Amino acid sequence: MKNDILEIYVTDLIINLNHTFTMLNKLILFACLLVVLLCSPVVHAHNIYLKNGKVVTASVLIEEKNVVRYEKFGGMITLLRSNIARIEYDQKPEKKVFLSVQEDGGQSEEVTEKYDLVVCLQKALQPGTAIEKANMATLAVESDLGSGSGFFISPHGDIITNRHVVKVTDEMKKQSLSQFNNAKKHLRKVKISLVSEKNRYLSAKEIYYSRKTTYARAKKNSATSSARLHSMHQTLKSDYTYLHHWKKDYEARAKEYKKAEQMVRKAKLTYDTFIRGMQSRKFYKVILADATAVNAHLIKVSSKYDLALLRLKGYTTPYLQPRAISTVNQGDTVFAIGNPVGLHNSISSGVYSAKRAHHIQTSAEISPGNSGGPLITPDGKVIGINTKKLVGKGFEGVGFALDIDLVFAEFGSFLKK
Repeated sequence: MKNDILEIYVTDLIINLNHTFTMLNKLILFACLLVVLLCSPVVHAHNIYLKNGKVVTASVLIEEKNVVRYEKFGGMITLLRSNIARIEYDQKPEKKVFLSVQEDGGQSEEVTEKYDLVVCLQKALQPGTAIEKANMATLAVESDLGSGSGFFISPHGDIITNRHVVKVTDEMKKQSLSQFNNAKKHLRKVKISLVSEKNRYLSAKEIYYSRKTTYARAKKNSATSSARLHSMHQTLKSDYTYLHHWKKDYEARAKEYKKAEQMVRKAKLTYDTFIRGMQSRKFYKVILADATAVNAHLIKVSSKYDLALLRLKGYTTPYLQPRAISTVNQGDTVFAIGNPVGLHNSISSGVYSAKRAHHIQTSAEISPGNSGGPLITPDGKVIGINTKKLVGKGFEGVGFALDIDLVFAEFGSFLKK
C-alpha cells in the first residue's frame, strides 16, 4: 500500500491539472503572434533599404504619413521616412481601394490604403450559393485559449465571436483554480502520509537498535544458547534489510513529492502570468476562409453575454446580414458554420427548434471550435452566434446560439457605419 501512494497521487494530479495545462499548452505562442497598430493598414513587406546602407527585413510593415513601423521581437520599431531609401514588397494586394476624407468641405485627401478582401476571397473560393457566400465571411479565431470561430458583421472588418474564445471567463478561472486546489489537497494528503510513514520508520528503527542492544548483551551472556543467538542474528539481518529498503523507498517517494510540489507551484505561477497576459491581450490571429492569416484588434467584450467584437483594420470585408429569429419558423432548416476540431469552415445542418430566452435552440451540430461561428438560414443570413452544446446521457447533444439581435444591442455604438 505504501508503494502505491505516490502512484495514486501522480495519477490524480495529472487528471486534475489536465484542463489547466490544456489551456496553457499554447502559452509560448503568445510571444510569437504579430503585433500591429490599432489604426494603420497592414502591408506585406520584405526589405526596407535605409539611406545609411542598412537593410531591414520585416514580415509586418505599417506605413504612415511620416513614419514606417515594422514588427520585431513582438514589438513595433519606428523609422522616419526621411531615413528610408526604398521598400521592396514581398507581395502586393490584388486590389487597392483608396479612401479619402474631406475637412471643412475642402479637397479630398488620401489618408489610407484599404484592401478589398471581397475580391480576394471571391477569386479564391468562387462561391456559387448563398451558403457558400456566408461561409466566405466566416473565419477562425486563434488565441492562447485555443481556436474558435467568428464572422464579419460589417463591410468594415467588424468581427463577432464568443467572449470565451478571446478572454478567460470567470467560469474558466473557477474551473482552473478548482483544479489547483484539488492538486494542493492531494499534495497535503501525500505529505501527511509521508510524515506518518517517516514516524513509523523511526519507530521501527528504534526497535531495531533496541534488539541490536539486546543481541549484544546476549552474546556476552555465556548462558545464551548458540541457537538463540543465531535466531536473534537472523532477525536483526532481516530487520536491517527491511529498514534499508524502506528508507530507500521513502526517500525516493519524498523526492518525487518535492518534484510534484514544485511542478504545481510552477504551474500556478505560469497560470497567473497567463491570466495577466490574457487580460491585457488586444490582438488575435484570425484565419480567413481562404486560409490567409491576419491580425484583428479586440474592440469590446460584452459583460452580459458570451460575445466579443474584433476588428480587422484597413480591409473591405464580406459580411453577413442579420435576420430576425421571428421570421424563422420552427422546423426550418438552419446551418452552423465554424471550425470544429481544426476543420476550417465546416458546415453542419439542422433545424430551428425553439427560442429560449436569449438563446436559439437547434439540432445543427455545434462542436468544440464552432464557438463564435454563425447560425444562418438558407438565404445566407445570420440569426445567431453559435455558443454551446449540451450533452447528456441518452442524447447526442443540443446546440444553442445567441440571438443576433444581442450583437447590435451590445455593440451597436461600436460597429463602424
